[in-house]
Amino acid sequence: MKRYNRVAVSLFAVVVLVWALACTGSEPVTMADIPVYPDATLIESGDDPIVDMLVAAMEEGMAESGEDVNVEFKTYGLGSGVSWDDIKSFYEDELAGTDWETDPELSEDSAELGMVGWLRGSGASEQGLLVAYVADIFGDGATLLIVLVSE
Repeated sequence: MKRYNRVAVSLFAVVVLVWALACTGSEPVTMADIPVYPDATLIESGDDPIVDMLVAAMEEGMAESGEDVNVEFKTYGLGSGVSWDDIKSFYEDELAGTDWETDPELSEDSAELGMVGWLRGSGASEQGLLVAYVADIFGDGATLLIVLVSE
């Protein structure tokens, strides 16, 4: 559980940073516009208590931050054999040639957590996208977390 708490705090910090750093320009996108890794299985609220705890911690952190932003979370279960490199390559390919710009400050590569972030927009339509891979810590498969932050 401590690992997931650390992951939640790390992700919250990155989400706030994504929002604070967004600075290029376009119409806002919605979560429906964000590609999903093939064969990823949506984890609905209530399906996985640990994922629910992770999302709740991030939502609580955003609420306490006082920032006026919209944060959307989607969590997915990943089949065995899907690695962070697979996830990262998929999203880099999918977002190549778009107005999303990778921000190296939003990247993390560790045994427990891999994440990469993109920024886009300006003015009243700043957005950040975070894709995070939480390793298979408990033997239930890895988890993919997609966070879209919109001002």
